[in-house]
Amino acid sequence: MLNRTFHIQDIVGRNWGTFTVEKETVDFLGEKQVHGYLKPAPAFKEVRNLFLTHEIEMSQAGNSIDSNWQEIVALKPYLVDIKSNKNFDIGGVIFIGENFLVTCKIKDLT
Repeated sequence: MLNRTFHIQDIVGRNWGTFTVEKETVDFLGEKQVHGYLKPAPAFKEVRNLFLTHEIEMSQAGNSIDSNWQEIVALKPYLVDIKSNKNFDIGGVIFIGENFLVTCKIKDLT
């Protein structure tokens, strides 16, 4: 999985950019996560504020699921393997930090 490169796209066909998997982890539920840094495409500007606002709201005490997170999930982002052009569902669960660090859950990338 390491060094594998993906496009991030959404349900309306926007390409947010590419990232290469630099690290794999397992979350507290035992689900695999992958991490890497986004090289943003111009279309990412259209959704970037959703992630920035989500990051701010989540850092405030007592905040759980905010409306921005629901908007991100509603975009149904998914990964596209650059080599095989195969799509991978991530269940809309993706986080892109201010420094463009991508974290998303992956069930199967075979």
